Amino acid sequence: MQHFHGLAVGCARTLMPLVLLFPLVSCGEPQSKTSKLYHNADEPVRLGQVGLWQEVSADSFEKVYLPTLSEFQGRSAISYLAPDDQKSQLVGEWLARYDEHLRGQFPELLAAIPEPKPLVVVNRKVNAAVIPIPLCLDMRVSLSKEPRNRNTIKQVLITSDGKVSRFQGKSCISVPANSERFSQIIERWNREMVHCTLAVKDDVMVVGSQCELSYRLRGVTRADQLVLYVTSNIITFSSAAIAEFDEAQFGAVVAHELGHYYRSHLTAASMDGDYNFFYQVEEVSSDAKHRPVADSNFAELGREVAAINLPSRSYRRIPGQKLRSELFRPIISLARIVDASFECSTPRSCDLSCEEFQGWMDHSDEFNELLGFPFIPITSSVSNTYRTFENKAMTCLESMDVDSYGTTDGSSISPKISSEFFMSALSDDHEIFERFLSDFHPTPNALESMLLVGDLLTRKIADNRQPLYQAAQSRLGYYTFEQEADELGMEWMMDIGHASHHALEVEFLYANMHDEIDLTIGVDLYPLTTPASECRDLYNDDWVDELGNEVFIPIADYQDAHHSSCYRAYNLSREIAIHGYQEIDGRYNEQRNSWSELRRLVPSWYDSESHNPEIRTYKPSRDSRSTSEIAETSGRLGAVMGMCAFNR
Repeated sequence: MQHFHGLAVGCARTLMPLVLLFPLVSCGEPQSKTSKLYHNADEPVRLGQVGLWQEVSADSFEKVYLPTLSEFQGRSAISYLAPDDQKSQLVGEWLARYDEHLRGQFPELLAAIPEPKPLVVVNRKVNAAVIPIPLCLDMRVSLSKEPRNRNTIKQVLITSDGKVSRFQGKSCISVPANSERFSQIIERWNREMVHCTLAVKDDVMVVGSQCELSYRLRGVTRADQLVLYVTSNIITFSSAAIAEFDEAQFGAVVAHELGHYYRSHLTAASMDGDYNFFYQVEEVSSDAKHRPVADSNFAELGREVAAINLPSRSYRRIPGQKLRSELFRPIISLARIVDASFECSTPRSCDLSCEEFQGWMDHSDEFNELLGFPFIPITSSVSNTYRTFENKAMTCLESMDVDSYGTTDGSSISPKISSEFFMSALSDDHEIFERFLSDFHPTPNALESMLLVGDLLTRKIADNRQPLYQAAQSRLGYYTFEQEADELGMEWMMDIGHASHHALEVEFLYANMHDEIDLTIGVDLYPLTTPASECRDLYNDDWVDELGNEVFIPIADYQDAHHSSCYRAYNLSREIAIHGYQEIDGRYNEQRNSWSELRRLVPSWYDSESHNPEIRTYKPSRDSRSTSEIAETSGRLGAVMGMCAFNR
């Protein structure tokens, strides 16, 4: 590893987690408060957060929560332990420890917030998540001030970044228009979302003109209900997370997730100025502030590094794939556009090849394994299925003549429409469309265009990385809800008697997982990412180099709310130093026999032939939606979940 100007520059590594969470853990007797905490978590809930949580009843659990969780996972079946199962209650004890402590400190503030409950999901992927749940506001919705027609759909979804789209979920919890909660939700929305307002006029909710409407809403002027997501009181933990971490480390994961829960980070995108700002990371000192503030001196550099497009850590990759993972959903949508309308390079060739492709997606159980890609774990079975998908997709795309879009009788329509359709398919992944493709123009052949899109993504990823080195030299920090959850979790851990080193061990374990993924994928895309072994060595040396100078660990990717695991360990070490936290030999530092037994049982849960009566399964009903609609919904929920879950 190379060091210069107090900067640790390790081998570039690809980090591919999906979402949020890391956190901190350890336990012991409550720590003495004799020394002042320079970092004070203050109140666990942001002011004005009314109506942002939903207690999930037994009925809503079956009808809304499980279908929502299934949608997020690509409409897959959900296997889980019953919430009242004794093993689930062991997990719930950790939630209760923190919750009881915080309610004791802030009884009035937390009185209206439901107690968090656990759900253990049988899954081989190490993850945990604060799950969103959809609410339906029972009032007619107008999407246009002067609608030329009354094209109405059932429901539209509005997200906390002000984007409006069709709601593709299966169900939601109704909020009557005449209820107090309805009024609270509208009032809070307009207070925080000044650029996308909701107005009630003559018993109709009018969506403000500055809200961003999806292209799939073209021609739609009204809806029967407006849907938005709030934070459910159920926090999921995968069985793999239970097996991966010892009990003290698992408690750290719980602390971090509760940071997301109490701050309702699912709704935080609208909190302008509270998150996603740049500042200079100070050297450790007793007067360092708990929560940094935006530094205008670094705004320009921040904008520059934020524009650097590294591959999203959410997108898993298949070794040897030819079409980038970011194009998975756009390819499906483009195939749907074709039907019999494209005029083919060879007569009928695109009809036949794309018809076969669509039939395989719609009727093959094999393809169901890919729903949720590229956010799902990559197994050998998933890899094989993806290769089948890619071969069929490339055959279909190769037959498409993009610039001669026609009708079934072969008559020509303007080439401009075909280009628009191609770009519309790409915009199914809004992040990719907005970040990479603003200056892209398709070529006459669809496969060639898709390959060019992939090349463009790769080139833009490789270009202009020098600002990342400048950012590291400048100790540029980027404050996100992830960092807030880390820091809140650390303070709450210490409050109930957790020792801080368990928190760091969680990060080192994650760093090891990332390194293993890098070796599997065989790519090296992230500059300034410190490998796990070097990160631990720096920690052991108190983050100083051989000359005794403090080393700054780079964030790596400024477009991702999840900073590199080594940076998070580095930041938590700073928290420990600034707080003056002391290591404690507490009652939770040793793993209990009951937790050891729980971890021992996890492998048996994966045996589908065991018919374990403790494990329940939710299976989604047959869906009349097209594969592209299902994939789009999974991706949209995946983006929402990016604010409330960690998948490593």
